[in-house]
Amino acid sequence: MKKLFFSAIALVAFSSVSMANTIAEENETQTKVTETPCTDHWVADMKIYQKYGYTFEEALAFSDEAWDICMDELYGD
Repeated sequence: MKKLFFSAIALVAFSSVSMANTIAEENETQTKVTETPCTDHWVADMKIYQKYGYTFEEALAFSDEAWDICMDELYGD
């Protein structure tokens, strides 16, 4: 029983130390560029796609498709 108790304490101590050394990433996708939410999402999508290795043309195609969907949802066809 003592081993279990001390193992639990050690687990909590080491996990709290490892969590204390984590670094929070800054979220760059919340940038407000214009008054149109679809355009803000388009800019954020472009940044994300390029960050993850898509070419400019691929990022543009995916972002444009998402922008079209957003505009249709907000303003209709």
